[in-house]
Amino acid sequence: MTRTWIQLKTAYFAVWIVGGVLACCFDYEILPTGFVTDERTRYFLSLGAIVCTLGGVYVALKLFHFPTVKAAIEKSGSPARCESKWQAYRLGLMSLLLWGNVAAYFATLDTQGGFCALITALALVFCWPRPMSRP
Repeated sequence: MTRTWIQLKTAYFAVWIVGGVLACCFDYEILPTGFVTDERTRYFLSLGAIVCTLGGVYVALKLFHFPTVKAAIEKSGSPARCESKWQAYRLGLMSLLLWGNVAAYFATLDTQGGFCALITALALVFCWPRPMSRP
């Protein structure tokens, strides 16, 4: 296993740890909670969380099936290095979604943000960084 894959797996666990620490900081009121009280702002924040979650999770899970990504990996001089780059992009997208949804939930204390965070966490389980198998 190359060093890049070990770094990606370490980053994968770091995403979970940072998400947990972020949730604990909000839960123990180290960071403020429930500060978004305007109904219109809460609505648009929840709507943004839902749209970003649905779109981002779909893109992250289907990333390696997109023709442009497949072509980029096949055309590259080092397919393993290119794969690890796309794995890092996917992990970055999922981490932003997870942390953003946790922050949106605790900012509004509305259940939509919590559900979006759970959907993102469930999808993150399927984004374990590993080299793709080639025939």
